[in-house]
Amino acid sequence: MTDQLRVTTADGLSLVAQAEGDEAALKVVLIGGTAQVASLWAGVAAGLADSYRIITFDGRDVGDSDRASTSYSTDTLAADAIAVLDAFGGGAAAFAGISLGGCVALQVARLYPERVWAVATGSCWARTDQHLQNQFKFWIDLNENHGFGLVFRLMSFMAFSVETQQVMGDMSGLAAAVEAGTDADAFRRQVEADLSHNLTDDELAEIRAPLLAMWGDQDLIVPRRYAEQLAAAVPNAELVGLAPVSHSMMVDHPEQFIGNVRSWLDKHRDASPVVSDTGV
Repeated sequence: MTDQLRVTTADGLSLVAQAEGDEAALKVVLIGGTAQVASLWAGVAAGLADSYRIITFDGRDVGDSDRASTSYSTDTLAADAIAVLDAFGGGAAAFAGISLGGCVALQVARLYPERVWAVATGSCWARTDQHLQNQFKFWIDLNENHGFGLVFRLMSFMAFSVETQQVMGDMSGLAAAVEAGTDADAFRRQVEADLSHNLTDDELAEIRAPLLAMWGDQDLIVPRRYAEQLAAAVPNAELVGLAPVSHSMMVDHPEQFIGNVRSWLDKHRDASPVVSDTGV
């Protein structure tokens, strides 16, 4: 059974969220990457909901949630994730995210340590260096000058493994359909959130929840070295490589993502804190 809610953020936006699995089970919040809708987590949610209460949501500027009026940072998105958790009873949860969603999960663990019992990130980075800045700014320029269809084709090439692309085939038709339903301003704000993410090693060292830092061997967007940087800076961290897997690993090869996340959650569930429904 899936429960659906509309969640109001601190600045008044309405987010569409859903939860599945036993209401009494430990909670796991799944956070998507740049402009990724919650439905992309369907396979992962189904693969974990037998043991955990799985919460997913469309972030601000994504899917059926409200559009923002101004730019925002991963700090803001972390507060949104906590608001979603509170809407489903509060307490503590594990947070798992891909790409931008992984950055948000890191911020949740740093800013709200009492609310987090484990973290899992995939295709994630600690800070936006020149390599990532060049990439993200190119996405914005391409979107504004040539439309989101080309951005989608580029991101699909870079975010999926050779094996998955073979199955997907020519993406031009799908790209045109996606472009027709994409808000260019909303996409720009999402990428600006990517650009905003910058955590120093000292800030990463503040994270006390155990971290699983996953990387895909075919990821052309956020290569292995970024996961290594995370694992070296967070005190209780483990680095895991997935193959043959690219950037959007929960869609590219969900069985590997599910298996690694489940093992991580099972390993740390007994150490999860007892937190009241008010989060204190």
